[in-house]
Amino acid sequence: MEDGYFYIGQTPYLTRRIDEHKRRKAAEWTKIHKYEFLIDKFDAGLCTSKEAEALETEVTIRFMKEHGWKKVRGGNLSALDEKEIQRVMIKYRKKYAIDDDLYNVLVNELDDDMKVMLARYISK
Repeated sequence: MEDGYFYIGQTPYLTRRIDEHKRRKAAEWTKIHKYEFLIDKFDAGLCTSKEAEALETEVTIRFMKEHGWKKVRGGNLSALDEKEIQRVMIKYRKKYAIDDDLYNVLVNELDDDMKVMLARYISK
């Protein structure tokens, strides 16, 4: 994507999907951040759609750690709304294996309303 943004996706039809991103007819993230080039691709082999989405989310989190969570979307972390991304990553920290460094960045960047909600969630 342009300006150092990244989108992680999975598809059995790579050429078609890249064309959709180029024409901004695909993911919301690629509608606001122009596609520039494919960084990498790999064959996940035969797997269920659930397994493919889990792998996509895992790669998304790895890219978030490397490039910053605000600059990457994909898998179950595709929302445009930053608050929603923070909420999901904090809530599902264990499920998505969010490490302490990324977790602390997410928590430190919460606005006051979200900090109150997090405090309530943790105290339950």
